[in-house]
Amino acid sequence: MDALLKGALIGLSVAAPPGPNALMCMSRTLAGGRGAGLRAGLGAASAHAVYAGVAVLGVDQASKVLLRGATPVRLIGGMILLVIGLRLGLSESRRRTPSTVSAYPLTFAIGLVNPLTLLYFTAAVALGTIPAGAGSSVVAGVFIGSALWWTVLTQVVATLGHHLHDRGLAWANRLVAIAIAAMGAVAVGTAL
Repeated sequence: MDALLKGALIGLSVAAPPGPNALMCMSRTLAGGRGAGLRAGLGAASAHAVYAGVAVLGVDQASKVLLRGATPVRLIGGMILLVIGLRLGLSESRRRTPSTVSAYPLTFAIGLVNPLTLLYFTAAVALGTIPAGAGSSVVAGVFIGSALWWTVLTQVVATLGHHLHDRGLAWANRLVAIAIAAMGAVAVGTAL
């Protein structure tokens, strides 16, 4: 299979499962529109490309790099998710234009410290889904596949989000905040 296509399929498969970045992307889309949601999604896609880059270093090297930091990453990532969940829960829920500066780096950071992303790429390396020496085409493909998912998700949420009134938006934001905080609590609990 072509390396770019294989990478795109890996990118889609790591982006599609629901998680903190999906919730952030949806929340940003509802609050700030397609542009804000897309910036958030591209932050997550960039984090996936970073992990893919680590993976193509080689199966043995990548496994050591990814597994060595698993517990600290779960602990730090969980605490970050808890803080983000609490901040979202305490923030005013209304349609606004979120800062262009914060959407991308926030989801990039969440993607890097998300324990599920770490586990996914560790498994992909161990199972040979990302073969040693696969090269930059796989990394580019992972970014493209992940970015495609976030683009589609943003479009769907933006289309459906127009039907939400401020009260519905407030409830949606509360649910996102609770889910992100819960994921953070689980990550911290498993790290300890």
